[in-house]
Amino acid sequence: MLVIVTNYMKKTILLAAVLVLVGGGCFSENTTPVTIDVPDNIVVGDEFDISVNIENADKDPLFLHSIDIGNTYLGGVTVYATEPEFSDLSDLIFEDMTSFALKTDIAEETTTKIILKAKATQAGIWIGGMDICFDKGANCVYSHITTNVEEFLSETE
Repeated sequence: MLVIVTNYMKKTILLAAVLVLVGGGCFSENTTPVTIDVPDNIVVGDEFDISVNIENADKDPLFLHSIDIGNTYLGGVTVYATEPEFSDLSDLIFEDMTSFALKTDIAEETTTKIILKAKATQAGIWIGGMDICFDKGANCVYSHITTNVEEFLSETE
């Protein structure tokens, strides 16, 4: 059996290998207890908070690298600020997510609340992944968030 590998095929195989190795921001799942509070129903134009509570039960500080949000969620919701303030914003094109770099320590044996300030910009049911990433961004807690954004509140609410 004769197999001919062209330069195009070599480049394609190399690109695929690179995507597998570095395409994703997170390479291992973290078991740090994290709870996320996001409103279920809001109206276009509403500003709201997404709360991320991170429990560090360890006797050492935990380095929070970033919070990454799926662009499918951000199609109808804009995150315009975080507390603490994010230091960098980047597009994770291979994961279809936006990364808010926080690069802050979570003190040992404490629970810390991170607030993401958001605004509903378009009606729809907005669903997306949320990764809370530690260390250098390769050790994450995976979750999903959903918010129903309505044009206006119905008479029954």
